Amino acid sequence: MSLSVPAAFATYYGPSITVPTAISPGANININLATVASSTFVTPPAGSGPPCTSGLCAYPLQSCTNPSAFYVAIHEITVTDPKGNQYMLGSATTSGVYWPANQGGGGSNNGPAAGQANELNITTSQSDLLTFGTGATGPSGASYASENYHTKAPFTATADTAGPYYWWTVAGNSYGSNLRLDQHSSITPTMTHGTYVLDVEGVAVCGITTTAIHYIVFFDAAIVVITPEFGASFVAVAGAAFALMMVMRRGFFGTKGSPLPTGN
Repeated sequence: MSLSVPAAFATYYGPSITVPTAISPGANININLATVASSTFVTPPAGSGPPCTSGLCAYPLQSCTNPSAFYVAIHEITVTDPKGNQYMLGSATTSGVYWPANQGGGGSNNGPAAGQANELNITTSQSDLLTFGTGATGPSGASYASENYHTKAPFTATADTAGPYYWWTVAGNSYGSNLRLDQHSSITPTMTHGTYVLDVEGVAVCGITTTAIHYIVFFDAAIVVITPEFGASFVAVAGAAFALMMVMRRGFFGTKGSPLPTGN
């Protein structure tokens, strides 16, 4: 991983993810996506490291002298339940979110393919609220029209036409694969007692010109939510067994490529 040395007196920006630390069995998990600013640098989460268990997971990891030039682009969100069933955010027709080549992904730089969900772009003045649970989708299926779209140089902000977003089962899920949760209310993804892992991947970008390609930091944040065995007041975070599970399940991290260099 290539990172620039944090500069003295710099301001760092990055993703901020807020989730409940515990929910009652069957309740929804509300996921608030926003940005954070701090004078303290935080090393970008790498997925295979320790998960965040505090409920407020903030990662100021990108130095940027112009806050209006900063945004977070989220390219993948998954939830894994205690049984190993995985659910992925996607569009109305398929799971997965657009990830362009100029942000380190495998997609083109011309926008998402037909039917694919657009990336979630969040500036310093914006936030998104996603809901995961039985029959859940985005906020009443609404699109995120207030977001900005920054993928093609020179990164001119234009109206985002992304959304609505939906949750899907993926291959290996005991309920079956390629099932949209809002269309299958019999799927109860938060009824299992134990540890749920939310995985948020994307990049933090600073810049509004073609040079912005050089100011991108990749992050892969693992976040824990608990469905307690004995009610919502009982919270327990798994220890060595959970850490081993995370390393084994997320060992593919190194196959995604290294982040692009950062800059000020």
